[in-house]
Amino acid sequence: MTFAYRKLHPSALSLGEINRWRELQQGNPALESPFFCPEFSLVAGQQRADAAVTVIERNGQIVGFFPFQVARLGLGGPIGGILSDYQGVIAAADTAVDVPRMLSASGLRRWTFAELIATQPGLHAGSTTAMSSPVIDLSGGYENYLCERALQTDFFKQTQTGMRRLERRVGAVRFEARVTSPDDLQQLRNWKSAQYIASGFADLLAVPWAIGLTDGVMSAEGPGFTGMLSALYVNDRMIAAHLGMASSKVWHWWLPAYSHDFAQFSPGRILLALMAEHAASIGVERIDLGTGPDSYKARVANASVEVLAGSVESNAVYRSIGRMHDATISGLRRSETVRTVVRRARRLLRR
Repeated sequence: MTFAYRKLHPSALSLGEINRWRELQQGNPALESPFFCPEFSLVAGQQRADAAVTVIERNGQIVGFFPFQVARLGLGGPIGGILSDYQGVIAAADTAVDVPRMLSASGLRRWTFAELIATQPGLHAGSTTAMSSPVIDLSGGYENYLCERALQTDFFKQTQTGMRRLERRVGAVRFEARVTSPDDLQQLRNWKSAQYIASGFADLLAVPWAIGLTDGVMSAEGPGFTGMLSALYVNDRMIAAHLGMASSKVWHWWLPAYSHDFAQFSPGRILLALMAEHAASIGVERIDLGTGPDSYKARVANASVEVLAGSVESNAVYRSIGRMHDATISGLRRSETVRTVVRRARRLLRR
């Protein structure tokens, strides 16, 4: 069997290639996340000149797509950068990709991943860390899910209590599963940016391409894909919002934030609970909460998806260089001197 590879910008994909992408993605249960839909890569390509897709062909037929971003020196990462929560090759489950050849044809010396699905032969060989992405599994229905979780946690009981208090003290509560207001999206970004800064992290939404990406995701729609800006209002004032995206079966919990003026009522919890109820009503089977240390995720999740972090290289020389680089970075992160400098810088940023 003869494989061929064509690297192009997402904007150069033909309609036939996009349809083939959807066919491959929808035919592989491991690729049900909306991050694997062509719409996400197309939106990312509208904002990033360094976005790319390598089309993989076997005997003249397209058998896979590899979306990525490439920086200088042939160092690559996920398409969408740090805002990408899932990575991998879009192909049938039994497709064995020649990773070094694919990387070479893509102009990559090294490709680093943070949340690679753990079902990709070849790519997962470069993993160094395994993590779990918690999931709300609604395939048995919302009521069954609530009954099952009630035996494990009082999360939803507390959420109902918070919503009743909110209605009693402030006013009528309203949930909108999908809104398209640019003002609401900007308010969400403002809340999220403030959250990043208060936590001592870099503001991921401060750069123009990230703003454009979130704008594009909110309005994107296609067969098996919908951008979802969901909002919680009280007396028509938005108090919590979440920007995510949904495929036919998976709604991804991506960028949530809320007004701290209403923190005592836990509006973020209320929003998530109402989203889960709505998801089940429209046939969405899972809400993927993404990786991260947030304690509420463990309380509401009843399933998980394994993901991997690591890197792959196009040949043995770059593999050795990459491993030395990783060891150096790891040593710096363990250094108490470096940690002290970082802590001081974060305090300065907060001030």
